[in-house]
Amino acid sequence: MPPRNHHIRASLTKSGEGKIRLFYNDGDVANATMFLDCGGTGLIDPAEDPDLLTQLTNDGGELDLLVEGCTPGEVELEWTYEFPADFCPGCQVSDVLKMTVMKVDLDIDSDIDEGFGPPDRDAALEDAIEDDSTKPGKFICVNDDDSDNDGIPDYADGFDRDGQIGTPDDLSANDDFFQLIVELPELIDLSVARLKITYKDSDPASVSHTGAVWAPGSGFLRIWKKDGNESRDKNSANASSNPGDYVPAGEYDDLSSLGLSGATRTVTLYVEGVDHETATIEDRQIKIEVDPDGPGPAVFVCPDAVLTTVIKADLDGDGNHDGTVTDSAEEEAGEDVLPGVIALCNIDDDDQDGNKDSQGVETGTVDSAGGNNDFDDFAPIWPTTITLPR
Repeated sequence: MPPRNHHIRASLTKSGEGKIRLFYNDGDVANATMFLDCGGTGLIDPAEDPDLLTQLTNDGGELDLLVEGCTPGEVELEWTYEFPADFCPGCQVSDVLKMTVMKVDLDIDSDIDEGFGPPDRDAALEDAIEDDSTKPGKFICVNDDDSDNDGIPDYADGFDRDGQIGTPDDLSANDDFFQLIVELPELIDLSVARLKITYKDSDPASVSHTGAVWAPGSGFLRIWKKDGNESRDKNSANASSNPGDYVPAGEYDDLSSLGLSGATRTVTLYVEGVDHETATIEDRQIKIEVDPDGPGPAVFVCPDAVLTTVIKADLDGDGNHDGTVTDSAEEEAGEDVLPGVIALCNIDDDDQDGNKDSQGVETGTVDSAGGNNDFDDFAPIWPTTITLPR
């Protein structure tokens, strides 16, 4: 280092198409000072900033800087010391640091205006709210209806669950899933990069069927490589042998298994709702991260995430005719097929006043003196209440 009593001019020059912000960290990261905004050249003059001068001339002359990426692209930073003429005319030393600003993009219809269509992918509209915990994210319905009337709930249909060709579960032609876009930048070598996908997945192979009772496995969502109205393979896309169309949470070493390659950096995946979620962020979130150098020293970086809210409309009755109403799988199975819930004709005379308890039903009235015993003749049903994030 030159003598401390000389005026050393330090400059930091940025070039390249990428844009960054630089902050000086004096130990208080929360209040770090920004001296280079997105683009342009920053100038640090230690003679005019005693704190920087102290940092540069003590502890080996180290200066801690924090970098924030703004716009993807390559960036070159040149750090130069220029010595005053009375010390060393025309003397300067410099060093160059190259970096890459990367953006990994995950998009879903976060502003909830496209239905089953593709998201807008608008930074101002969707990216700004896609991972906002105060917003619902994409509403996704639990896929527990039977859209093709084949006796199989849709979460168990369309992927040959029984392993027999030509049976009804090979295709669920009326199903639609919600589009999820994954985009990886040109700056990443996809032949070596890895991708991590994190969400509360529900393995289609874990669907159970006993008698008339169907039940999905644990988890809330499934991600597929194909839409719901296409025949799908329930095997994991990440499987080492016989890979399928189901995209479980996990690390993907071969990105071609997701349809990604050097020529195809944007793929559309499809999200299916399997069970309604709790209110926790972990249950509602889909997140991706990339390891740009694969087996190299880098770790998973550049996370991007979207939120979903899986909702279920549930009307419960005594589907298994045991005299109680619950939300059990056995009752659900009896509610969706005839005879379903049994509602008795209220033609007795509980209060023995000579009038049938249902007298006057055509005009919207009943025997008002029927008494509490009348409730024994009614069939209770329970509509559920849906709680949404505020």
